[in-house]
Amino acid sequence: MILQSDIATQSTLPDKQMSDTYLVAIGRLGTFFTPELSLRSTITFEPVRSASQSRAFQDEGAFIEELNLKWEKGPLIVYGGKFNPGFGLAGKFAPGLYGADFAGDYLVREAIGAGGSYAIDAGPLGTLAPGAAVFFLDNTFLSNAYITRARYGQTDSSRYRAMRGWYGGVGNTESPSSFALTLDASDIPALPGLELHLGYDVLRHGQDGTQDQMAQVAGARYPLTLSKAVTLTPIAEYARIQHVGGAVIDSSTGQSMNQDARYITFGIEATNGGWSASAVRSYRWNIEPDDGTGLNGFSNLDRTVTASAGYTFAMGLGIAIGWKRTHTYDSILGQIGDTETWGVQSTYGVQF
Repeated sequence: MILQSDIATQSTLPDKQMSDTYLVAIGRLGTFFTPELSLRSTITFEPVRSASQSRAFQDEGAFIEELNLKWEKGPLIVYGGKFNPGFGLAGKFAPGLYGADFAGDYLVREAIGAGGSYAIDAGPLGTLAPGAAVFFLDNTFLSNAYITRARYGQTDSSRYRAMRGWYGGVGNTESPSSFALTLDASDIPALPGLELHLGYDVLRHGQDGTQDQMAQVAGARYPLTLSKAVTLTPIAEYARIQHVGGAVIDSSTGQSMNQDARYITFGIEATNGGWSASAVRSYRWNIEPDDGTGLNGFSNLDRTVTASAGYTFAMGLGIAIGWKRTHTYDSILGQIGDTETWGVQSTYGVQF
């Protein structure tokens, strides 16, 4: 469970000067039918609309994020059902309250299909685990949201009340035609603890007739033990996305508004017992054609710098404070501006 409150203390963009207090609750439940075969689920409660004005505990919805069968036998893992395809490290592991803000753009959630991976002992290269998954974004009855159900077409909706095939968009097809290929490396004898990740995915376009979105990612994470109590963990990742969102069609002209993107994330976290401190620097290039046919008519560079510090008690309760300064393009106002935000966060996790 995460209870967080963000306050934009300074902003040159009028629509960013607000506060947002919200709760995120994630329940992971499952059962083992045999030591190898299990049923896994993730139930998520979080805001399903982005904040357009100051709010507290509003626009929160619940939905089934994952529900799948998983079979594990030695180095082989096979799964099928509803799942989140593994693509990228920074979206999951970039530290701090705001470290994953940009990298979260290219995470894929709520897909239906099947996949698997196989771990190979590669000697001096450590353990290599190639993986693959085929899927489509969930547009079945499992996509229904509860409590708050944001409607399709609302500009502040971060998740609709239910996904439907006719909404279109990348990955929203009627069959598992999208896919992700990954290669993870770990247990490298010369660099114990180092994690490497390579990924390539293609999200096929839906009924709106746009283009396929293609993405590549390369990331690394390396926990370094400096002493018996202190661990320093740097993380770095680069991602390239072609035809972001399928290159949206301009309804008035019927013209494809092409847009590509590049992401770079650098982060570092230091831990000492229950204490932690981190900093992240991220960049997002929105790249459009020189002929002005892009989504916004020009290219721009978004960037953010963040810092966080916190303490986690042995009972599982965590307290943290975070800060970020962002330089972004606001598509609603059509302006580029800077925003400074402070946040406090309380987390609690329990296993049962």
